[in-house]
Amino acid sequence: MNNLNNITSAVTKQELLSELNRLILQKLPRTLEESSKAYGVFIRKRKIKSAVNLITILLIYSLNDISQRILAAFACALGIADISD
Repeated sequence: MNNLNNITSAVTKQELLSELNRLILQKLPRTLEESSKAYGVFIRKRKIKSAVNLITILLIYSLNDISQRILAAFACALGIADISD
């Protein structure tokens, strides 16, 4: 049905975040946080604290057939955001 169940049953959240970091996030520019502020991505940080966390959430959402409610719960479970649908 959706890929998220397969991912979460196969690995721990730390393994998932480590693998995501190794494969994708390490390739992002070192100035990502500064660039995100300069371009207005983070005008007021509240529930998502960093550009890396935002990209992680967007990748999870775009690569899985899940609702925003499931995405919010998953982001909270990973400890990268405190959001709701």
